[in-house]
Order: sequence, then structure tokens, then C-alpha cells
Amino acid sequence: MRGARVLFVLTCIAAAAAVASCTGDDASEAGDAGGGDASDASLDVGADAALVCDPEAGVVDESFAAPHRAIPPLPPPGLASDIVSPLTLVTVTAQNETLAPQLHAFSDALVKSEWFRTVGAPYDLQPPVASMHVQDAAAITTSMTTQTQVAQYLSGVIAANGPQPEGNLLYILYMPPGTDLGGADGFHGELSRVSATLRGDFAVIARLPFQLPGESELDTLTISTSHEIIEAATNFTGFGLQWGPAPASEPWKASIFDVMQIPDEVADVCAGTRTFESTAPDAGFYYQRVFDDTIARCGGGDSCVPHEEGPFYDVSVDQDWYAASPGQTITIPFHGWSTGPIADWRVFTLVTTGQPQCGGPACPALVLSSAIGRGTLSCVAADGGTDGIVAINNGVEGTLTVTMPATAQSGNYFVVPIFSLLGGDGPRGCDTPTTHDYYHLWPIGVYVP
Repeated sequence: MRGARVLFVLTCIAAAAAVASCTGDDASEAGDAGGGDASDASLDVGADAALVCDPEAGVVDESFAAPHRAIPPLPPPGLASDIVSPLTLVTVTAQNETLAPQLHAFSDALVKSEWFRTVGAPYDLQPPVASMHVQDAAAITTSMTTQTQVAQYLSGVIAANGPQPEGNLLYILYMPPGTDLGGADGFHGELSRVSATLRGDFAVIARLPFQLPGESELDTLTISTSHEIIEAATNFTGFGLQWGPAPASEPWKASIFDVMQIPDEVADVCAGTRTFESTAPDAGFYYQRVFDDTIARCGGGDSCVPHEEGPFYDVSVDQDWYAASPGQTITIPFHGWSTGPIADWRVFTLVTTGQPQCGGPACPALVLSSAIGRGTLSCVAADGGTDGIVAINNGVEGTLTVTMPATAQSGNYFVVPIFSLLGGDGPRGCDTPTTHDYYHLWPIGVYVP
């Protein structure tokens, strides 16, 4: 999405003991810049623009998997011209950026990477033609909360560094330590927001407040950057490849994937995934895995590429939305599935977004249960307890119990994903393995009619 947070959910999970919920909203202006309203989705380029099932695209064998739903295919793109290729990457680091050499090296690796060839192939994206550098730009000492602020800073960088480069430009700006984007991990937008004479798009990346076990600050930055680059290439001005945006009124009449973020783009539905490239030319860096629509149109379960080694695992539910009255408790069944034998994994849930943004008693109460309880899990919570952790596996059934706030009103809705996480070998057995995705998620919507 425009303003995506690659790891916003994990931030919420880490703080779950301290807060009731986290929201999925982006920095002010980040979610709608360059995009249109729901009527813009009618702009179509015809049936020839629709992606089709490609059996050679690396569809994972699902003969082992229990019955489940898959991420739905993308709707037809709005404007074919919004898929921009090839890009010229211009990496911008400020004078107070502590990882400047590594971040510039990452851009150099990305333009030659097998990762880009793999994730770009479904959308006919050519690899970026060049990686250019602007180092020691003006120091950034305050946070930026809007796309306009980012574009204004970059316009000054461009003016100070001479003529613009040629090509389809994507400026990559990193926020230095001690600054942020108003809670967002990163977003992309248009330089034309501040000047009609400026060409190109930009992606801006913030620091996360923590790293996962075995992960460096550089790893979180490269994952976020790869996320934003592929979304900028496929949705340059907000009329390209995306689910949604959902209608402002009665969003539960749309797909939950239209509402999970506003809108969802091709990296958002694979948030929580990652791949480590160990061979040249992209060796030594983490990238995010990206949605492959040609696999989704074949009904593939793991439609995020490049594929990992080993079985893919997740849960799904039977429908997108479930209705509940104020104060009512409803039970939503969910189904575990994997593409091969795998150890029990744990599931976790929380409210990520909705209307109103909730907290405390204004937030739905959520309880997970499973037919196998804790199964073989040895993971314990930070306080030494179990913290509601339950196990799931292929063919195992579970339930999500949702109690709607008594103060909820007609029209309120909440997005409540279930996150699936494999246990690692960290100090509490809860940590994600360093060789695997962080998590997989399946969104569920609840609303008050």
C-alpha cells in the first residue's frame, strides 16, 4: 500500500502485553497520496491486461494441504502505464545516516539481483537500469509525518545536486536514527506533490524500534526497502496493482483484502515474509517476498515469491466478514493447513485497524483456541506464563472468539488477522527461526450492521 509498514504487526505483537491494540494507519497523507477513490477502479485497460494462471510460475504442490482458502488474485489493473519499468534507483542518505555505505551497497546489489527478476517477472518488470547515489545530503534532524514533507526535502536534495538523472526515477530516502515517519515503517509517493517540474516517485524508509532475534538494523531496512520498491514499480501513482481501496461506507461489502490496508499492494499481503540472498550479486542482504498473481490465479497457497525451502503454513477462515451486535460474542472457526509435514506452529491475534481505532474496552475482546491446545509448543510468554498461546497444524481446527465492545455502534468494523509463527530457538522458544519467514497472516473482518 502507499504508506505500508512492513513490520507494523510485529511491533504490535512485541508490545501486546502493554497495549490493547495497534492500528494500521499510516503517517498523515501517506495513505491516499496519488490514489483515487473507489470510482477510479473502473478505469480498465481491457481483458488483455488481466494476468492469467501460469502453471510454470512455481506453484507449490498442495496435495498434502488440508482444505483452505488462498489469497485472492488482484483485480484488473487500472492503468497499464502505472506499471513503471525499468526504474533508475537514486539512493539518498543524509549526513547523519550511520549505515550509508551499506545502504548504497544494497541498492547496487538489488538492481542486479535474482530477487528482482523473480518478483518482477509476473508483472513484466525489467530489472532497474542503474543504481545512483546521493551521499551526505542535508542532515535530517526532525521526523517527517507527511508525504509532502518528504517530497520537499528531496526537492532540495535534487536542487543541490545538479540535473536530474534520466529514466523512470525512484528516489530511496532513509530516515536517520532518532527520526521517524510518524509511526509508519515506510511509504512511497510522488515528487509532483510539491512541484510539477519534479519527475519521479520516492520511497522513504524509517527505523523500526526493535529488531528480531538474529536480525540487524540493516536487515529491517533492506526488507522495508525491497517492499516499497516493488510497490512503487507496480503502483507508481496509485492506479496500478492493488486490492481496493474499499468503499468508505459499509466496507464489509468489499473483500477483506480491500480493507486490510488502504489499499493493499503486492508486497502488503506478503508482509511478514523474507528471503536471504546468499549468492552473488545480491549476497548478504534480506529482501521481502512478494505476491505473485500468476500463482494466485492457479489457486496456489504460497503465492509469495521467491519460495522458501520447506513447507508453507497458514490458517484461513470460511468468509471475509462476520457480523456482531454491540456486546455480542461470536465464534469464528479457522483451519490450519501446510503444504507438507511441519512442527506445530503457534497462532496469535490482535486488532490491526478499524473504525474507530480502538483501545482498551473500546476494542473487541479476542480469544483463540485450538483442537490441540498447546500441542507440542514449548514457547512461554515473557512473564513465564503461556499468554494465550495455542498451537495449530495441518488439518487442525481452531476458533477465534470475538466479543464486540458494548459501546460499539452501527458501522463500526475491525480487522483481526490471525498470525501464524513457527517457534525458534531463542531464549523462550518463541522467536522466529532466522532462516524462515517472520509470520504468515490471514485477515478476518468483524463489524456491527
